[in-house]
Amino acid sequence: MPRALPNETRLDIVRRHLNGQPLPQIASELRLSHDTVRALWRAFRDHGEGGLALRYHACGQATPSTPEPILDAACQLKHDHPTWGAGRIRLELLRDFASAQIPSPRVLQRAFQRAGVNRPRRSQRPKTSLVRALAPHEVWQVDAVEKARLATGEEVSWMTVTDEFSGALLASELSPQPQWQAIVPGDARELFRHGFGRWGLPGGIRIDNGHPWGLNSGLPPDLA
Repeated sequence: MPRALPNETRLDIVRRHLNGQPLPQIASELRLSHDTVRALWRAFRDHGEGGLALRYHACGQATPSTPEPILDAACQLKHDHPTWGAGRIRLELLRDFASAQIPSPRVLQRAFQRAGVNRPRRSQRPKTSLVRALAPHEVWQVDAVEKARLATGEEVSWMTVTDEFSGALLASELSPQPQWQAIVPGDARELFRHGFGRWGLPGGIRIDNGHPWGLNSGLPPDLA
């Protein structure tokens, strides 16, 4: 534990600052941390010379240890109610023990860890990595853009087919409808027919879920 500063040094800091010396300079000349010097000045500013008084009775006091019966009761509650957090269990302990003896939630959490009664975290499923195409026409990427504003101010939608491997644009279809909800599946079907007629069938098609492309389970009947 660092030694407490003598009262003479505390008063010297105050005198220096009252005479216009900046706190960082005082800290440097006295070889003290800036935080210490600033804290002593604030103590004097807020409480006068009494704020600089040494308080040996408060130095070195350890946090009182929690009685074992309280920790045992807390761990039992955690075991019986694994979804309860340390804050909830602390409230339950207040019913049977004096509030001054109840430890903080952090102390309770450490006790739960030592006793092995912590609720295990749910393991997250690993994200499935997307396998990109390794050759032309192995996968086509179908995208849709809606509410595209033309120079005339008219809003339209268009659909595009892009080769995932090369990035080449294979087909596009413009629709006068500004939103996909108004496009009939037949317009989307024409886009596929155009691409198939020119390039043949790809190994696979990567599309977004929802209208007009498909559902969570695949293409809708009108496009399948």
